[in-house]
Amino acid sequence: MFHANVRGPFLLIQAALPHMPSGGRIINIGSIAGKLGITPLTVYGSSKAALHFMSTAMAGELAGKGITINVVSPGPVATDMSMEGNPIGAILRSRQSIAREGEPKEIADVISFIASPASSFITGQVIPVDGGINMP
Repeated sequence: MFHANVRGPFLLIQAALPHMPSGGRIINIGSIAGKLGITPLTVYGSSKAALHFMSTAMAGELAGKGITINVVSPGPVATDMSMEGNPIGAILRSRQSIAREGEPKEIADVISFIASPASSFITGQVIPVDGGINMP
């Protein structure tokens, strides 16, 4: 799981950098599981937490080159891999202020904003799109 969720994005970033001489945007897809300690998501959550940390650290390293790196961190999303009916999904929904799964378009809209020139002053952030799971 760490190969897919940490090493893969690291290698993709390394491969992309030579093609970004005048700056650009790198957007990684994290997960709310990278912030919450939920069993039985220990390994998955740990790999996403590592991705969050790596992205934040690399943002500091690459900011001087005009490259921003951010992470969009979805909560439960209505897809073919939906957690509807899954005990973990019930745990997540019990923590949400907006008690429903997100729609893929809601995640895509945030990614579109982070990729746009309007976000040029945002870097090193893990942006939750989770219906309020992150709220205290």
